[in-house]
Amino acid sequence: MTVAVLATVARFLARAAYEVPEQDLRIPLERIPTAPRSGFVGRAPDYRRAENQHPA
Repeated sequence: MTVAVLATVARFLARAAYEVPEQDLRIPLERIPTAPRSGFVGRAPDYRRAENQHPA
């Protein structure tokens, strides 16, 4: 069950539209476990705001 859910979520995330703001993605190799310095930030576009903006 868990593998099926993860597979479905992975496919959804691979197709999803998202924005990645400017960030420090360098990975310090002297830290264990290692991760990007600023973490990783991704944002989904706000479709509700776009839907409410009608051309004049």
